Amino acid sequence: MKQIGIITHYYGSKNYGGVLQSYALCQFLKNQGFDAEQIRFDKDKSESIKRRLGKAYRYILSIPRRIKYRSLYKEIRCREVKFAAFRDGEICHSKEVFTQDSLNRLAKEYQLYITGSDQVWHPNAVCDAYLLDFGVEGIKKMSYAASIAKDTLSAEESGRYKKAFKDYAAISVREKSAVELLRPITPIEIQWVVDPVFLLRREEWRSLVGSKCDSEQYALCYFLGNDSTEREIAKEYAKCKNLKLKVMPFLNGEISEDDLDYDDERIINASPSEFVQLIQNAEIVFTDSFHATAFSLLFERQFYVFERSFQSSMGSRIESLTELFGVLDHYCNTPNRTTCDYIYETASIDYSKDFTAFETMRKNSINYLLSNINKILEEVK
Repeated sequence: MKQIGIITHYYGSKNYGGVLQSYALCQFLKNQGFDAEQIRFDKDKSESIKRRLGKAYRYILSIPRRIKYRSLYKEIRCREVKFAAFRDGEICHSKEVFTQDSLNRLAKEYQLYITGSDQVWHPNAVCDAYLLDFGVEGIKKMSYAASIAKDTLSAEESGRYKKAFKDYAAISVREKSAVELLRPITPIEIQWVVDPVFLLRREEWRSLVGSKCDSEQYALCYFLGNDSTEREIAKEYAKCKNLKLKVMPFLNGEISEDDLDYDDERIINASPSEFVQLIQNAEIVFTDSFHATAFSLLFERQFYVFERSFQSSMGSRIESLTELFGVLDHYCNTPNRTTCDYIYETASIDYSKDFTAFETMRKNSINYLLSNINKILEEVK
């Protein structure tokens, strides 16, 4: 039986943040001397027929677009190959790929199971595996920085989570708001902790991605939503400041018209390592992504993060993060903040100051994680 199995959005993931947080938690635990690995869990094989048919239908509808933009889709496929190489080459993982049908067998593989981080508990993505609900008694389980990314839960959702949480040894979440949301249904104290990417220091990320400098000064855009306003703000800012505008588009795997004609350089096939490196070397980052914001803070980059108009409930994670660092004014979540004038008038982030609240929380998060792991593993000896 192996020591620690981590289950999160890892297997088959094409999301930069998802893959990098998977790397971070696993690597941190290995640095601490634990035998930890990501569990290769194929959630797609567990999907209902209705969801599979929906995906097939959406793919058929996209065929004309795929023909029209076939050269761009070819680059997207190249990016997916780089993702697979990073997942397989940089992240320790189980040899076997598990599915919903093999959860009983998975329950016998590890002494301790950790779920998280990322949106493993979002009601639209949650499954028995992400809740560590394997249908087997006596499993040692905990969460680290699990995210719900919602402000409310239905009675049915609350009931499902309450049932799953009843035998957790420790529960921690990534958003401050999730503490209050889940406290009424958790049998033990719930903790707010930092995202796994913050468990590794800047120097440790540099050892992974390198410290290659870019000779050009540039602004970087990384948007998952389709709001054209924030793209126009980035374009105007780059022009005003005489910066090259580098854009990482099509990050849901589909071509978006909003991402076609506002860049100076389009970077489609960047690997997860190259994603971090692009943030590391940028003068400023414009994004609506939690992890792009997190890496901007790690590498002390100027940034503005926008609320995704179609996913406003996910703003809690951005708000938690920017509040922790005392840079809430760089979170553009209202109409008056989503303007060029606001960007120009807002003071730059002063990275020379002490981020005491963050450092305290990081220290507490590490203590919480390690103390609970050590306690649980001691119990199973």
